[in-house]
This record gives sequence, C-alpha cells and structure tokens, in this order.
Amino acid sequence: MPPEPSASQNINISGSSFSNSSIAQAKGNIHQVRQVESENTTEHPQAADIIALLDHLKALLNDSSLPEDQKTKAIRGVETAKDQVNEAEPDKEYAAKGLEHAAKVLKQANETMSEGTSLWEKAEPILQKLLPIFGVALGILA
Repeated sequence: MPPEPSASQNINISGSSFSNSSIAQAKGNIHQVRQVESENTTEHPQAADIIALLDHLKALLNDSSLPEDQKTKAIRGVETAKDQVNEAEPDKEYAAKGLEHAAKVLKQANETMSEGTSLWEKAEPILQKLLPIFGVALGILA
C-alpha cells in the first residue's frame, strides 16, 4: 500500500486569548471551523456615562467651599472635558488636560485645606473612573 500524501496543515487563530479549548491534529483532509466567543473584560463607557460622571464632579465642586478661584479653575477643567465628550470628533488629549488640571486643583486643596480632604474623598473615586477613559495614568492622583 503506498503511503498517504501528507496533508497541509494550517491553523488560523484570530482574536483574543481563550481557554478551555482544544486543538487536535488528525490524519487526512479535515476542515474544521471553530468559533470562540471571548468575553470582553474592558468596558467602553458610553458618552452619557462619562457626562454623568463629569456632571457629578462638577456638582461636588459647585457645592464645595473651595476658594472661588480654585473652584472656577477646577470647574473649567471639568467643562473642557465635557465639551470634548460632546464633540462629534472629541480631542481626547485636550479633554485629558482639562481633567488633569481639575484633579491637580482638587489634590492641592486636599493638601492645604480641611474642606479639601472631604471633597477629595468624594472626588477621587470619580476621577479614578474618568482619568483612564481619557488615557491619563492614575499616578497623578497619588
């Protein structure tokens, strides 16, 4: 009996990583298609969610007893980010700079005023959600 011709073997895996899946080699001509659904663990917040967080941060600032100049600077940064989220083609870097500026004002207030501590405790969790959305490392909050 003549030997069987060797079959070409192609394995094409695309997409993200997966587990609990097996790939086997078989003899002969086999065509197998396996679709693996992967969970996307990275959530991409919708513009409405981002705007709600920005509005919440702005409300905290408005209700705070920060000096008026600090309050105005921080609110301006939040509004800059919000304006960009509302744009058809938002400038993420410009929005990030505004949000970074607001975070810096809040951080300085936290370090210099007793009111700042309470405000910081409320604002920090919001900033921890917002900053990564705009590509800003959370290290600026430390």
